[in-house]
Amino acid sequence: MSCNCIIEFNAAAYIRDRLCATVKHCLGIRVSEVKLGHRLIEDLHCDSIDHVEIAMAIEDRFGIAITDDEAARCSTVADYADLIGDKLKAAFPAAGGAQCAAS
Repeated sequence: MSCNCIIEFNAAAYIRDRLCATVKHCLGIRVSEVKLGHRLIEDLHCDSIDHVEIAMAIEDRFGIAITDDEAARCSTVADYADLIGDKLKAAFPAAGGAQCAAS
């Protein structure tokens, strides 16, 4: 039996899921759930060290570099998702950023 299924890759959902898992891992047991709309300081109670750890973990997870200025502009999880998407698209324009994110 052969399957002629086409699996569509949703880069935005993939980034969202990996990002939320990364932020949750960095914050440990302090949060039960992380969503794109969460504000890092107000909702997730991140301090400056948490913010640095999150940025470093994102760099490792997605294979990108985040400058201090870029990290400072990210006040929500969604801000990081947008930054990751932009960086992956710039690195892999033909794949819309999907090739790197899928690895």
